[in-house]
Amino acid sequence: MPGLHQKTFNTIAKRVYSQNERLAEEAFGQAASIVRQEHVLYYHLQAEEDAILNISVSFDGSWLTRGHKSLIGIGCVIDVLTGLIIDGHVLSLHCHVCAQTGASIKRETPHRYEQWRQDHIEKGECTINFECSSGMMEVRAAEVLWGRSVQRHNLRYTTMVNDGDSKAFKKLLEVQHYGPDVVILKEDCINQVGKRLGTALRNLVADCSKKVITLGGRGHGRFTAETIRKLQIYYTRAIRSGISAEEMKCGILAGLYHG
Repeated sequence: MPGLHQKTFNTIAKRVYSQNERLAEEAFGQAASIVRQEHVLYYHLQAEEDAILNISVSFDGSWLTRGHKSLIGIGCVIDVLTGLIIDGHVLSLHCHVCAQTGASIKRETPHRYEQWRQDHIEKGECTINFECSSGMMEVRAAEVLWGRSVQRHNLRYTTMVNDGDSKAFKKLLEVQHYGPDVVILKEDCINQVGKRLGTALRNLVADCSKKVITLGGRGHGRFTAETIRKLQIYYTRAIRSGISAEEMKCGILAGLYHG
């Protein structure tokens, strides 16, 4: 069966995209309203409806395909108190119209391509909104989301909880969307901290294995994958319990020597 004509497909895709964008804006607006109400109740704030609130959020980025070579990426801001997604931003290195219609015009009538390309961008039909490498998508998403938080929701994201990647945080400190008097703090996710511990220990075992060094002997107490998993669990539990750094160090060493 014949498929849709390219112009028909582009028209339908544009209509669907615009509706999705409108629904997303409504959903984010409702989520931000709930977040404001919950913060006022939880922290007993005497804030007016149009007052700007400082909140803690979790931020992370993702890609359409695995790895840092994806053509499409997204960054999301999630309120720590309620767990609601407040805002999100999609970044794209690809435009389907440019890849199909634009390529056809460039191939058949090259002299018309530049004018078509300019009109395509001016009409707001091109979905390409990012020109750097895919690995920088998360940084750009953070810059956009922090930059519009006050205008959209009257909220300031003054504490960022993330997976340990400092590129986005350094960019926010450099841009200073909230001015020099508002300090943005960075907190690492406890689960990610435990994950990094496990990764470091597994890398240590692999490096020692290449050097023909056995960790923990060959019998009971050897440094196996199960021992590393337990250490990750004990480590994250120790952080959550709020014990001191010295007590945590002693506990980890005890688990290492007697696990």
